[in-house]
Amino acid sequence: MKITISVSGRSGDGDSTVQCGASFDVQNIDQDAMQQMTHAAKQCAATIASVTTSPSGQAVTNSTSYQPQNQSGKRQSTEKQVKAIRAMAGRQGIDLSPILHDRFGVSSPTALSISEASTLIDELKNNLISA
Repeated sequence: MKITISVSGRSGDGDSTVQCGASFDVQNIDQDAMQQMTHAAKQCAATIASVTTSPSGQAVTNSTSYQPQNQSGKRQSTEKQVKAIRAMAGRQGIDLSPILHDRFGVSSPTALSISEASTLIDELKNNLISA
């Protein structure tokens, strides 16, 4: 399912509307998806709040583009990583829930950082995790 967050507001001059949006795919609406949506909305709101008006009257933003992050502030696992983890675990008959909880302190592969997801993928590829 594709989730799109859109936030709009007035620029510093009050004459124009500034919009910010973020889209990402989720398997279902769970706690991790809610955290991603909340984070995206906050990032967009911060982006709009940082828009100022230059002397020429044009809107200028001081922010960077949104990149999903997990709770620890690290870059979020990618959609491809999440799909790979779920597919490999499914083929091997592995229940991800206890592994994710015990090893990484998360409830879903979407909450892993890129490096954590990469580590888990390597372990699944090499059959280092037992069912």
